[in-house]
Amino acid sequence: MKLEGSLQNRMMEGRTTNKEIVVGMGATELLYTDRNPYTVIEVKSKNRILVQADGAINKATFPDQEWEYSRNPEGQILELIKTKNGWKVLKEDTYFYIGDREKYYDPSL
Repeated sequence: MKLEGSLQNRMMEGRTTNKEIVVGMGATELLYTDRNPYTVIEVKSKNRILVQADGAINKATFPDQEWEYSRNPEGQILELIKTKNGWKVLKEDTYFYIGDREKYYDPSL
C-alpha cells in the first residue's frame, strides 16, 4: 500500500463495502489527493470487476465543491482486482473504494 498523498485517501484504500458488489454501484478512484467517481459496470467474479468513469460537474463556486454525478457511456473502463490491501487497477498501483462515488479536486495543487 502506498504511504504518500492525502491521509484520507490512504485510509480509504483498504476500506470496502460489506454489501454485495452489483452493477450500478458507485466506486471512487483514490489518487494522490484527488478522488474521481466511477460506476461498477460488470462483476466478473468476487475478486474482479469492471468500472467506468462517471461525469462530474461542480455546482458550487470553486474552491467549494458540491459535485453532481452522471453516467458517462464514453468514460474510461478499468478492470479492478481485490487484493489484501483493497481494490486496485489490474497491473497498476491505483486503488479504489467500492460502495460510493465521490469527486474531490484538491485546490492546493
